[in-house]
Amino acid sequence: MPVINNSTIPISYREIDVTIPANGQVTLQQPYDHISLLSSDVPASQLKFRFGSLSMETQLSAGLGWSLDYTFASVTIRNIGSAAANIRLSLAEGNVSDNRLTVTGIVNTQTVPYGSATCTLETFPAGGKITVDSSSYKNVVIQNNSSTDSIFIFSNNTFEVLPNGTFEKDFAGSFDVYGTAGETISLGLFK
Repeated sequence: MPVINNSTIPISYREIDVTIPANGQVTLQQPYDHISLLSSDVPASQLKFRFGSLSMETQLSAGLGWSLDYTFASVTIRNIGSAAANIRLSLAEGNVSDNRLTVTGIVNTQTVPYGSATCTLETFPAGGKITVDSSSYKNVVIQNNSSTDSIFIFSNNTFEVLPNGTFEKDFAGSFDVYGTAGETISLGLFK
């Protein structure tokens, strides 16, 4: 179990494999304020968790966890089933994050919401107008890169996009974007 203590904030993380006998219980002595049930070979309804000296019991399904407001010194897990339960859980103290991910089988992914995309950085010329031709696309995304000036979309200034704001619309056609000369927009067109 790694323990870090810089004299102000204790941090620890521990993964524990536990077998709980049928109609029995196990108490683990370990300070924690985060608990996760990593795996279990029994249904969640068969296990009851009690934090520290609290009298309340609760279920915890495999893959789920809790961040608690207080540090507890122990956890008691009671098995109300007629068969032994094998579980793996983690007990952590401090700000510990879990970035593990397991994916099995075929996973279909798509990097953008449509089949293809073009993304460009456009700078407003002296006249302050950029014409966008999205007639070959289904979706338009415009990011206003200015931190001080709004941009306006369509010839009648239908949409104002505030500084650092984003405009997204399903639209296939040609339209104008108005802004301050020298400022930029990021333009994404998606099929």
